[in-house]
Amino acid sequence: MFKRVLLLSALASPAAAQTEEAICRLSGPNALLLEYSEGSLPPPADSRATFLACREAALARPSDDGRLELLLARLSAQGGERDQAARLYRLAADRGVPEAMAELAFLLDQGGGGVHDSMVWLRAAAERGDAQAMSNLGTAYLTGQGVRQDYAEALRWLRPAAEQGMTLAMNNLAGMHLDGEGVPRDLAEGVRLLRAAVGAGDSLAMRNLGALYLAGEGVPENPGEAARLFRAAAEGGHPGAMAALGELYAQGLGVPQDSAEAARWLDAAAAAGEAQAATPPPR
Repeated sequence: MFKRVLLLSALASPAAAQTEEAICRLSGPNALLLEYSEGSLPPPADSRATFLACREAALARPSDDGRLELLLARLSAQGGERDQAARLYRLAADRGVPEAMAELAFLLDQGGGGVHDSMVWLRAAAERGDAQAMSNLGTAYLTGQGVRQDYAEALRWLRPAAEQGMTLAMNNLAGMHLDGEGVPRDLAEGVRLLRAAVGAGDSLAMRNLGALYLAGEGVPENPGEAARLFRAAAEGGHPGAMAALGELYAQGLGVPQDSAEAARWLDAAAAAGEAQAATPPPR
């Protein structure tokens, strides 16, 4: 439902799972040690039994602050154990952990758990200041997905998310200023937001800013700069940028005309799922 590049990234590399070990802080004499290494999730076989015992203990006797449940939920989600992840996320969310609320909303949305429940948790996380939740909630109001479209509400949530460095929010807020959606049209502000997201390495912003340079909208027309930005985004894996770069090679705009390079990038875009990508006819 949402544009959620950032939320997916958060689940792939959770901030709470960046140390080399985590302790199951449970009452009683038999506190368990959950060991894992970054990049080896789910836990390797020799620690799998410990992980499962720790998880069952947490489900039976949750911690007071929910942080352990959040960590175990993330590990379970990455191991493909959705039902267990959902139970643990709910335990952490019920204890007021904003990240758990946001990630539970994502899990419910992706797994068909119900739009209403997903939005309830997403709003709860946003109201507690979770930047990714604010970004996704603002995007939902902008697009009218899961809620009634409301530009004022979109601005309310996208602005603080952008200020906290959420590049998806920067892109969507830039689009509102460029198109005059809910705000007076302001090309300069739209370009500023895109430049900030480009500076943070965001490939979507590179593609969007490149399109402005190609059209000469808000910036001087410059196909060469458009090609540079499209290439950077394409090399970062953005399918739309791959297609745009392929079109530039096909037409010889900002780069030398090169049918082979055009075909290479257009084929890559199609393979990455870009519906509008098509190999140009041979010349």
